[in-house]
Amino acid sequence: MVDSIFQKIPFEGDMTENETILKFTFKLFEVDQATCIRYMDNIARTAIKCIVDEKCADDLKKTFKQQVGQFIS
Repeated sequence: MVDSIFQKIPFEGDMTENETILKFTFKLFEVDQATCIRYMDNIARTAIKCIVDEKCADDLKKTFKQQVGQFIS
């Protein structure tokens, strides 16, 4: 199931779905880095979308965007 989700990100519908999958990714990375690394291209695209996409600009808190930036770096 995790593979199926990570193959489909970033999501185009509700922008909060991208926030949810990134929060899940942060937790998953703590216990299963290999899975996250396998999908890092998709995770990075999702992170960038959350940080710069105008549709996300008002919906996501600045602190969350900072967490996303720190995770990707």
